[in-house]
Amino acid sequence: HQWLGNAIFSTIDEVGLLGKASAAKKGRDAYLRALELDPGLGGARIGLCEYYLGAPRIAGGSRKKAREHAERLLTVPGFECHGHRVLATIHAKEGEWAEGASQIDRAIETAAAGEERRSMFMAWIGLTLQKGRHDDANAYARRLLADEPGNARNEYTLGATLQESGDFAEAVAHLEAARDAMPEQASPLWRLAQTYDELGRVADAHAAYSRFVERFAGDERSTAAAKRVKRLARDLP
Repeated sequence: HQWLGNAIFSTIDEVGLLGKASAAKKGRDAYLRALELDPGLGGARIGLCEYYLGAPRIAGGSRKKAREHAERLLTVPGFECHGHRVLATIHAKEGEWAEGASQIDRAIETAAAGEERRSMFMAWIGLTLQKGRHDDANAYARRLLADEPGNARNEYTLGATLQESGDFAEAVAHLEAARDAMPEQASPLWRLAQTYDELGRVADAHAAYSRFVERFAGDERSTAAAKRVKRLARDLP
């Protein structure tokens, strides 16, 4: 039943618009049945938390139910961090940012080192960026990089959050490090080109956009990059 719920939600975007509500309820019911059979299934409880937080109220969404399942996750060995993460999200949605930060800190503390802990950081960084809380996003992105110094993805995350915040001068070094460490990834180069552009570094921006067009011609952003190459060429010394 847990795997059925996972399968339904992982393919829900392939369902037609009119069928999504029905599919979501089937996924929810699969998770509920899984927990009837084994209340200790943390994965099913996480799935229910995401359902209750993401669904509109008319379709069964409920912060109260999400909170109840999050609090139960705190008692399931190995899943405590997810309980704290969901509670942090609920507090944020209710405008209780200090309480949310306290919960996400507990999520980070209780998560396993590596990918799980990174996912706790990323959840909060994404949420604070979405709500325009750039100082918070930058602070947690810095903590993420300090947690795993030299991690290229974390360099990119900090560079991206700084760029989103308008801190272009500080973003450059982190985006350059990410570009050099992940040359096969398009996004570090794209953001770096934009950042050079914002700083008025015409030659650097022209070179970065040109490289983007050459290396990532199939990327949907390549058309915009090509336009900037032509525009910036007029301003080259």
